[in-house]
Amino acid sequence: MTDQNSCTNAIELRQITKSFDADRPPLYRDFSLSIEAGKSTAIVGPSGCGKSTLLNMIALALAPDNGDVLIDGRTCTTSQFGSLPISYIFQKDALIPWESVLDNTLLGAACRGSVTSDLQLKARALLGLVGLHGHEDYYPRMLSGGQRQLVALIQNLLTEPDILILDEPFAHLDFQTKLLLEADLLAAIRLTRSKRARPMTVILVTHDLEEAIVIADRIIVVGRHPQQSVEIACDLGVPIPDLERDPARVRESSEMRVLFHSTWSAIKTYVPDRDRAVSF
Repeated sequence: MTDQNSCTNAIELRQITKSFDADRPPLYRDFSLSIEAGKSTAIVGPSGCGKSTLLNMIALALAPDNGDVLIDGRTCTTSQFGSLPISYIFQKDALIPWESVLDNTLLGAACRGSVTSDLQLKARALLGLVGLHGHEDYYPRMLSGGQRQLVALIQNLLTEPDILILDEPFAHLDFQTKLLLEADLLAAIRLTRSKRARPMTVILVTHDLEEAIVIADRIIVVGRHPQQSVEIACDLGVPIPDLERDPARVRESSEMRVLFHSTWSAIKTYVPDRDRAVSF
């Protein structure tokens, strides 16, 4: 991959077309999107509008029918899936049940044959950062759902990805746990970025608009009307400095109210009219 410092965009989708049903309009038709390197971008929109498909094309797990996916300015294909410094965190973790917490965090690096004593120290430091000090020898079954997601996050951060993709990582957690994990995620990303000359690019898909505002530097609203393809409805910058991104405080801020209203207003244009009275 080319030096990210010489490329403004970490990811570019150029004139992407993707269809799953020949009898319906393509899910994506001539769709283009650029994602800035070293920033956090959230993609939000109604359920079923194609957000996960978009992530899969970005991650090179799914090929578009037409168009190009560029990573750091180079056209890439699904044949490179897993070979580029891209990490993908799903809604449900994929921890190995019979491996310890520490060994699970090192799994990605172990697959690349690069586990060192320094990396083990870094893993322990990150576990401590997110409140898992003393849990290194635990097994996944001994952890809560939120703790397991943190282990999955550290596992991916230790591979030092240039691009970190998160698909609804906190969707199944209670609100209090989500607040804590958002703070841990932001702290881990800041720590990782502060130690690298090449800042990590983060892409988050979430249905939680507040979460998008807390984590992202930019929010992209996508959606589609019946019998039409996905379009970008809104593209918003989030003017909140990294060091001021406390999840609870951001939720109480004036910026949150303004951005939430703008984001929700854009999403509502794709939601069926619900003003009609319903009789039971």
